[in-house]
Amino acid sequence: MRTLTSILLTLTLTVFVLAGCDAFSDDEGGIVTLTGTVVNSLTRVGVEDVIVQVSISDSIAITNAQGQYTLQFEADSTQELILSYSKSGFISTDTEVTIVPERTIDVAPILFVEVDTGDGDDDDDDPLIRLSGKASNILLDSQSASSIGVRESGSVEVAELVFQATDSLGREITPENAATINFRFGANPSGEAFIFPETATTDENGRVKTNISSGTIAGVVQVIATTTVDGRVIQSKPVAIAIHGGLPDNDHFGIAPQIFNVARAWEVWGIETSITAFVGDQYSNPVRQGTVVYFTSSAGIIGGSATTGALGTGSVSIISAPPQPDHPEFGPGYVTITGSTADRDEVEITDDTVILFSGSTRIVYDSNQPDLDVGPTYTYSVYDQNMNPLAAGTNIQVIAEGTNVVSVGNTNVQLTDNLFGNHNFDNQGITYGITRFTFGIARGPDVDDMGVPIDPEPEAVTIRVTSPNGNLERVIFANGGVFTRTESGELIPVLD
Repeated sequence: MRTLTSILLTLTLTVFVLAGCDAFSDDEGGIVTLTGTVVNSLTRVGVEDVIVQVSISDSIAITNAQGQYTLQFEADSTQELILSYSKSGFISTDTEVTIVPERTIDVAPILFVEVDTGDGDDDDDDPLIRLSGKASNILLDSQSASSIGVRESGSVEVAELVFQATDSLGREITPENAATINFRFGANPSGEAFIFPETATTDENGRVKTNISSGTIAGVVQVIATTTVDGRVIQSKPVAIAIHGGLPDNDHFGIAPQIFNVARAWEVWGIETSITAFVGDQYSNPVRQGTVVYFTSSAGIIGGSATTGALGTGSVSIISAPPQPDHPEFGPGYVTITGSTADRDEVEITDDTVILFSGSTRIVYDSNQPDLDVGPTYTYSVYDQNMNPLAAGTNIQVIAEGTNVVSVGNTNVQLTDNLFGNHNFDNQGITYGITRFTFGIARGPDVDDMGVPIDPEPEAVTIRVTSPNGNLERVIFANGGVFTRTESGELIPVLD
């Protein structure tokens, strides 16, 4: 009697020869017939009711009582395809076959492996032996958490990882092929994070467990499982675990506004800006996500609380609303905002910031200054009704008018986000450029027909402000008169 091995070899050679004959043929397609047998890997008896399916067609076949099947389908060329075999209670498997249209191909016998370890009875029947090859893959089976907290953060600090070792057919490796698995870090922010155990042996189901314990630094760690089989190193894909920060620390807590100077908020209700809390732990890492920061404000309406995100920040909105702010030190317009949270010792920590609700544009020019002429320096102020600076984006221009004159000094100013002005520092080494400015008048470049410079004759100076706080113009004439120019161009005397 011919052995199963010799039959397998003969069938394999037959398929190879048939495929080789037509591998380079110019066939036009037709019906392909595949025949084969599925046998139990232990008993070598045919397995009935196995579903056989081909990858390029919806056609299926079902094995008979002897484990035999015939599968027919249409193919348009010589090609390689995949046959899939499946039945409840057995490990599904695939095989690759070369097909030729209008040919019958004998497929090598398939050894089907049962997944049950016994029949569950207490009699003396020998249980079925679960077979596997040696470890070929290491896969993550489960993990208890995707993130943990840094040490002493109040969050879970340890995550369990379970890996599954399988053979080349995807079967769980059995005890006779048990593998020693080593665990190591991939990416690691350090901070004393560690793995335990660092080495373990697969159990009866081919599984192995380890744990990752957080250190003192937030970030992402990667754990990789490795083993060596027959001189070949096998490793899992890196498993990422996020380590979140700890509880707030006073030295790493602060709040800051989106902008310091909020235009028109002094007189218009509902103008909005934001305040952000920056919250770190004692190791300078972001606190764990969801940390709550509470906010209060001396004026307007502010969001009561914010929760931190991945970078340890959380923001709320504040809108202008009654009451109008009046700071005890800085005066009208200034708002105090306080943020607070609790540290690891359950002690409240706080931080304050100040913002400005600025009002509408004002231009102030002292008419007691000398009449306009070449040489003197003239002072003017630009601020709101509380003498506070205007908002970022404000542009101030000074334009000299007359015969052969130009303006010099602070004649084209662009304001940034200023919280305080320089109008309250008279006789204290005052500087210029936020709310207090100067200009002068100089001879222009014009000459007469002989090339002699034309005498300058100033007639007026225009101070023009374009601002989020409102646009405004002042015109100062040579005799000292000060006027406001309306949008229609009308000049109205300024009496104050």
